[in-house]
Amino acid sequence: MPEFVVLPKILKFEVEPSIIHITDGDSVTFSWNTQNATSVQLQGMSTDKTWNEDSNNVAEGSYELSPGVPGEYTLTAHGDAGASPAKQVTVAVVPPTV
Repeated sequence: MPEFVVLPKILKFEVEPSIIHITDGDSVTFSWNTQNATSVQLQGMSTDKTWNEDSNNVAEGSYELSPGVPGEYTLTAHGDAGASPAKQVTVAVVPPTV
Protein backbone atom coordinates (compact mmCIF):
# COMPACT_ATOMS: atom_id res chain seq x y z
CA MET A 1 0.00 0.00 0.00
CA PRO A 2 1.45 3.43 -0.91
CA GLU A 3 2.33 5.80 1.89
CA PHE A 4 0.61 9.17 1.71
CA VAL A 5 2.38 12.30 2.87
CA VAL A 6 0.26 15.36 3.54
CA LEU A 7 1.38 18.89 2.73
CA PRO A 8 1.65 21.23 5.70
CA LYS A 9 -1.05 23.85 6.02
CA ILE A 10 -1.19 27.29 7.64
CA LEU A 11 -4.53 27.55 9.41
CA LYS A 12 -4.02 31.06 10.83
CA PHE A 13 -1.43 33.82 10.49
CA GLU A 14 -2.07 37.19 12.16
CA VAL A 15 -0.25 40.23 13.49
CA GLU A 16 -1.35 42.48 16.37
CA PRO A 17 -1.43 45.39 16.14
CA SER A 18 -1.37 45.64 12.37
CA ILE A 19 -1.09 49.43 12.52
CA ILE A 20 1.66 51.08 14.58
CA HIS A 21 2.59 54.66 15.36
CA ILE A 22 6.09 55.38 14.10
CA THR A 23 7.06 57.47 17.13
CA ASP A 24 5.86 54.98 19.74
CA GLY A 25 8.34 52.19 19.02
CA ASP A 26 5.45 49.74 19.32
CA SER A 27 6.14 46.04 19.23
CA VAL A 28 4.03 43.69 17.13
CA THR A 29 3.19 40.05 17.81
CA PHE A 30 2.81 37.51 15.03
CA SER A 31 0.76 34.39 15.78
CA TRP A 32 0.01 31.26 13.78
CA ASN A 33 -1.46 27.78 13.75
CA THR A 34 -0.27 25.08 11.36
CA GLN A 35 -1.03 21.46 10.56
CA ASN A 36 1.41 18.72 9.47
CA ALA A 37 4.41 21.07 9.72
CA THR A 38 7.89 20.15 10.91
CA SER A 39 9.13 23.76 10.76
CA VAL A 40 7.85 27.27 10.15
CA GLN A 41 9.70 30.26 8.74
CA LEU A 42 8.82 33.92 9.31
CA GLN A 43 10.41 36.40 6.92
CA GLY A 44 9.96 40.14 6.62
CA MET A 45 11.50 43.57 6.65
CA SER A 46 13.58 43.03 9.77
CA THR A 47 13.39 39.34 10.57
CA ASP A 48 14.16 35.90 9.19
CA LYS A 49 13.35 33.29 11.86
CA THR A 50 12.85 29.53 11.61
CA TRP A 51 11.41 27.22 14.25
CA ASN A 52 11.90 23.44 13.99
CA GLU A 53 9.65 20.69 15.33
CA ASP A 54 11.70 20.44 18.53
CA SER A 55 10.48 23.92 19.52
CA ASN A 56 7.00 24.70 20.77
CA ASN A 57 6.39 27.28 18.02
CA VAL A 58 5.56 25.03 15.06
CA ALA A 59 1.94 23.83 15.42
CA GLU A 60 0.92 26.93 17.38
CA GLY A 61 3.31 29.77 17.86
CA SER A 62 3.95 33.45 18.31
CA TYR A 63 6.82 35.87 17.96
CA GLU A 64 7.14 39.42 19.29
CA LEU A 65 9.09 41.88 17.18
CA SER A 66 10.19 45.03 19.00
CA PRO A 67 10.17 47.61 17.74
CA GLY A 68 7.68 46.72 15.02
CA VAL A 69 8.92 47.49 11.52
CA PRO A 70 6.37 48.29 8.80
CA GLY A 71 6.17 46.05 5.74
CA GLU A 72 5.10 42.65 4.47
CA TYR A 73 5.77 39.53 6.54
CA THR A 74 5.50 35.99 5.19
CA LEU A 75 4.98 32.71 7.02
CA THR A 76 5.79 29.39 5.33
CA ALA A 77 5.20 25.96 6.87
CA HIS A 78 7.52 23.13 5.87
CA GLY A 79 6.84 19.40 6.21
CA ASP A 80 7.81 15.99 4.93
CA ALA A 81 5.87 16.56 1.68
CA GLY A 82 7.23 20.06 0.96
CA ALA A 83 6.17 23.59 1.79
CA SER A 84 2.76 25.13 2.25
CA PRO A 85 1.58 28.07 0.19
CA ALA A 86 2.93 31.11 2.07
CA LYS A 87 0.61 33.51 3.86
CA GLN A 88 1.29 37.22 4.31
CA VAL A 89 0.36 39.94 6.75
CA THR A 90 1.16 43.66 6.61
CA VAL A 91 2.31 45.98 9.37
CA ALA A 92 1.37 49.57 8.49
CA VAL A 93 2.51 52.85 10.02
CA VAL A 94 0.35 55.77 11.05
CA PRO A 95 2.26 59.06 10.97
CA PRO A 96 2.44 60.98 14.25
CA THR A 97 -0.27 63.55 14.85
CA VAL A 98 0.84 67.12 15.23
